[in-house]
Amino acid sequence: LPTDRQRELLVVLMEECAEVAQRASKAVRFGMDEVQPGQPDSNLIRIAREMGDLTGTLHALLDTVQPDLAEAFHAAARQ
Repeated sequence: LPTDRQRELLVVLMEECAEVAQRASKAVRFGMDEVQPGQPDSNLIRIAREMGDLTGTLHALLDTVQPDLAEAFHAAARQ
């Protein structure tokens, strides 16, 4: 079973995945360059930010399991 910290990070990971999916959906519907009213950035920039949040959360989760996994993830992402 996951630790309390892992459980928290898993919930945040699910939330970040949902935010990436939502932003990607907006980009499909309205275009990558669209800027929603009241927002300073395009869908593309917002996807990149959400992906950064997702990646950071994944790294934090991997570090709680086995620190070597975070480096393995980084190496795979560079390929």
